[in-house]
Amino acid sequence: MRIVEALLDMTRIGSGMPIQLEAGCSAEVPVIITTAHGTIDLAVEAVRKGASGFVTKPFHHRDLLRRISRAVGEARARTAR
Repeated sequence: MRIVEALLDMTRIGSGMPIQLEAGCSAEVPVIITTAHGTIDLAVEAVRKGASGFVTKPFHHRDLLRRISRAVGEARARTAR
């Protein structure tokens, strides 16, 4: 089984950034963060640490599916080079 996407729900506790981002993300597996406590600073931090996207709750499921599809497509294009 191959992982093609990671969708992480984030609760802002302490530094709050998921361990997957703290350890460094692989370009092969895009990571999208969801949170009910999103700020611009937090979104910027997540993207700088390798997240493919950042979605604040509540969100519409179609929007999330579009973001997932785009992130997987971009990751496939990067790894195909």
